[in-house]
Amino acid sequence: MRATTWRSIAIGGGCLIAAGIGLSGCAGSDEGGSGGLSGVSGGEDNSGGGGGGASASNGTSGGAPGGSDEPYVPEQEERFSFQAPRSSRNFVFVANTSLDSVAKVDASTLEVVSIEVGDHPTVVRTFRDENLAVVLNTGSDEVSVIRAGDASDYVINRDLPPDLNGLVLAPNGDYALAYYDFQAALEDPELASDAPPFQDVALVRLAEGEEQVFNLTVGFQVLDVEFDEAGERAFIITRTGVSVVQMGAIDADRAIPPVSLTEFQESQDETDREVEITDDGRFAFVRTAGLEGVNVVDLESARTTLVAMSATPTDLDIIPGQSRALAVVRQTRELVIVDLPQAIDDPESVRVISLGDEPAGLAELTPDAQRALVFTSAENRETITVVELESGRFETHPLRKGVRSVAISPSGDRAIIFHNRLPGEPIPGEDVDDFIDKSWGYSLFDISTGDAKLETVPAEPGEFVFSEETGRLYVLLEDANEDVRQVEVIDLAARRSDSVRLGSPPEHVGLIPNDGDPRVYISQEHPVGRMTFIDELTRDVKTVTGYQLNSLIE
Repeated sequence: MRATTWRSIAIGGGCLIAAGIGLSGCAGSDEGGSGGLSGVSGGEDNSGGGGGGASASNGTSGGAPGGSDEPYVPEQEERFSFQAPRSSRNFVFVANTSLDSVAKVDASTLEVVSIEVGDHPTVVRTFRDENLAVVLNTGSDEVSVIRAGDASDYVINRDLPPDLNGLVLAPNGDYALAYYDFQAALEDPELASDAPPFQDVALVRLAEGEEQVFNLTVGFQVLDVEFDEAGERAFIITRTGVSVVQMGAIDADRAIPPVSLTEFQESQDETDREVEITDDGRFAFVRTAGLEGVNVVDLESARTTLVAMSATPTDLDIIPGQSRALAVVRQTRELVIVDLPQAIDDPESVRVISLGDEPAGLAELTPDAQRALVFTSAENRETITVVELESGRFETHPLRKGVRSVAISPSGDRAIIFHNRLPGEPIPGEDVDDFIDKSWGYSLFDISTGDAKLETVPAEPGEFVFSEETGRLYVLLEDANEDVRQVEVIDLAARRSDSVRLGSPPEHVGLIPNDGDPRVYISQEHPVGRMTFIDELTRDVKTVTGYQLNSLIE
């Protein structure tokens, strides 16, 4: 039995939150470091597929070896991206589509203020350094800019082109971009349009008193939007290339033709294409299923260079803070490091790290870019490999289950490994390996030592968020059939998990900086809105209910 000091406090006497801290073997950005899964399972693995003891190697070579005749199978890489609510420096903002308003919840006092915006607000984006929120109102084709204060709120609406349903905020908080998000429309019919705008993007200037919208024409069908590190340029990734927007230079409506990304591609498989842009915004790396290598595109000159590899890469990542990329080639079990600008003039100047017989399909980089955690989701391999990128040395560690996805803590020394789950229901008392195979769960992994702790849980792990302030990880668990509705609070250093039971099924989790007094919020499924706040320093748990209906608090 586990004990802890979580304290539950009901606001207004009506709402009871149970801080359930028991259960032996229990387990558990939004902007600013959150993530999640739509289907995860659990464990630490020591079974088949080369998962014996650890192995070490210095497998660096100077070029790619010969190709492979194995058929290309894409890796299933999890994309950690969640919608509403969103937090600013001191508040949480929640769109209330039925009341044409946004609820502003004070993280310290739990005071709720209803802010009137346009018709049918659906998407909220916030800037964490200020109390700034930007709201997309799909019913009135408007954007609302909110600058929140303790006593009053500044709100202004600006018109948008019709039918835009996606919204992103530049990292410096100076601009927002609205566009038609086809993926969002597939996932939520309420966001779909009968006449979607394929090439229209709205640039919203957010400076107080100077709010203005400029209409841009870009490449065909927007797939994603990225920004450079300074937040001065936006890169609108479309099916026909990248439209580069120097946001501060836009002073009127204009067309911005895309830079092509596919000059050296024999076939275009848009179901598995990955575009990564360097932090300085100069180069784009492009990986597709139809190319044995990656295209490197100079976004200033539009020059494209093919960097050939031994087979088709299954993953591609920009190495943080550097003009280089890491590609993973599963068929030949290699990591390929591409440096720029060297590769532009000499495409063969790549560095290849061979992993021998170890599986390699996906990689997650530590924040300091010194190491990569390499694994495959395409097969049930119960191992994970830690690779030192500078030396090429690596060590493979056994787990208890196959890996589905990995998330690394902001400190870079710990990771959570989500595992796949085999069919069947776990039965207490059955063979341990069978029980683990059929259970949900995850492993808490020490990257330096390779030690992993398996936690099995009663439901599929959902959204999660890391707290850099306290070194904790918060993971949502929800299963209506089994009455599971809880947040797992994980101490990453101690690798300890505690459960906090919630009053309603959890939907989203996020962090609020709150001027050095950080809070974690968990929004829940409730007819009039429910949100639970955890004080990261005192561990107090408070809940507000009714913010979606006249801002009632209990």
